[in-house]
Amino acid sequence: MNTLIARLKRPSLLIICIFLLLLESPHLMAQGDYLITASGDTVPGIVKSHKKDVLKFLKLDSRKAEKIKAGDLRGFYSSSDGHFVPLVLPDAKKQQFLKIVEKGKLSIYELNISGTYSNTFSRGPGQPMAFGTTSYNNITWFARKGDGPLVELKKNSWITLSRKKRRDAFFDLIQDNAAVAKRYEEVDKFTFDFIRQLVIEYNLKQPTASH
Repeated sequence: MNTLIARLKRPSLLIICIFLLLLESPHLMAQGDYLITASGDTVPGIVKSHKKDVLKFLKLDSRKAEKIKAGDLRGFYSSSDGHFVPLVLPDAKKQQFLKIVEKGKLSIYELNISGTYSNTFSRGPGQPMAFGTTSYNNITWFARKGDGPLVELKKNSWITLSRKKRRDAFFDLIQDNAAVAKRYEEVDKFTFDFIRQLVIEYNLKQPTASH
């Protein structure tokens, strides 16, 4: 009889353990997410979503997510999206969240704006107009030297600064490193991968300006 009772208790105990584990699983999964407050404190939690200037964040000791403006944080980390910091874009006043692509004396940041817009199109002669939605995903990459202003590098759309202006602006950032600046001038490329490689080299090598 005692053996039978013991056998019945074991599955019940197992079920209870599984249930408790399921309750804790969102917190266990979110251990990598955190935000950094304006005062520099690190707060663990779950990044629910983030837009260009608003973070929706659920603290581990809270049941309700809160919306936090970019200007009220030093940054945040999402285990699925990466590190983000609030910065002011050229010709803008408010801070927006930019993803850190490369970090060092010379850094690269990414601004990703996506969404949908409504449009209409013709079905053919004599047919009523049709309505639909189109998705867009605009990505802009910026460089920043130290605490200086952001400099636009590349964009995945045609609305951007002239290629020459962007090339010259990037050269101004790396010209104090003779080796990197020389390679930039010798290789006639301005792809994102090449720019990123030059930034990595710049951060690894001690700047030695040519005279």
